[in-house]
Order: sequence, then structure tokens, then C-alpha cells
Amino acid sequence: DEEPDLGPLAGIRNACRAATDRYAAVVACDMPFVDPSFLATLRELATEPGVDAAVPRLDDRWYQTTQAVYAAEPAADACDRALDWGERKVLAMLDRVNEAVVDDEAIRSLTTERTFTNVNTRAERDEAERAVAAATDAG
Repeated sequence: DEEPDLGPLAGIRNACRAATDRYAAVVACDMPFVDPSFLATLRELATEPGVDAAVPRLDDRWYQTTQAVYAAEPAADACDRALDWGERKVLAMLDRVNEAVVDDEAIRSLTTERTFTNVNTRAERDEAERAVAAATDAG
């Protein structure tokens, strides 16, 4: 980031500004099990008229803003506006765009919860490695 310590909001803005397509898929670096077909579905939703973002929201009511698809220019502009106001939470950007929310039921019909798995500790990394090994052995 050009300006450090602004968090994921600045990262999303920078990704959207660097995008070579009209849409940017954003996935957090700690989500190794991302489902490409799920991202493709999010992209389809993001291209609908009047929509600037396709964002999953699980039953826990948490938006999965770091596994979403954004219309690059509107999202980057919304991030800039939020940052200009001193906001650093990604939800501040979502308040400034038209989002299509993919609810828990739709998520479960399109992918598995594993796509949102975070790997931040050695124990989580070890578990992820076991899961990959098991899937490789089964395949």
C-alpha cells in the first residue's frame, strides 16, 4: 500500500484501482480454500444492472467482504470516500455502493463453508494441510 496501516479497505481500493477488468475479485490472503466457481457466480451477480458489488453474508450476519466481487471503479471511489471520512472498516465502503447480498442459503447451494476458512495460526495451517492431503488422496 502507498499509505501503510489503512487496513483491508485500502487494500480493496488498491486492488480495484489496479484491476484490468471492470470487476475485481477480492480474496483475503488467509483463505486458501477459495472456490473459483463461487467467485464466478459472484461476478455474474456483480454485473447485474445497478449492482456495484456481490458480497456473501453468512447466517452469523457477517459480510464476507474479503471474498467478494466489486465493480472496480465504483468500489474504488467508495473506498476513497470512506477513507477520506476517516473510516477504515470495509462496511463503510459497502454503505456507499449498491450491493447484491448472497445469503447463507444461496451460499450453501453454491459452495461449502470451507471457502471462507481462515488460516492464521500454525494449528490452522496444519489442519489445512491435512485437508489438502485428504482431498488429494481421495481424488
